[in-house]
Amino acid sequence: AKYLGNHLPGNPRIVVQNMPGAGGIVAMNYLYTTAPKDGSVIGAVDNNTPFEPLLGTPQAKYDPKTLHRFIDLLASISGSVLGARELSTTDGDEAA
Repeated sequence: AKYLGNHLPGNPRIVVQNMPGAGGIVAMNYLYTTAPKDGSVIGAVDNNTPFEPLLGTPQAKYDPKTLHRFIDLLASISGSVLGARELSTTDGDEAA
């Protein structure tokens, strides 16, 4: 977080908000239902978390078939970095 703002347009100040249990389904539920959809929130979850509803996990309150509408995959190393924002295909390609 210390250096992330240096690599974003406008050099915004990054504020880390730790959430108990937010490494997976809790984070996805937050991004899907509560987080502002203005590009101001990003989250990191495990690679399989977006697919939990397809596996029948009842705690997952999001529809993976509609995630492309407001969550764009920005990077993937050992997990998925997701942003709650509606991006065009062009914007998503530039961010990757």
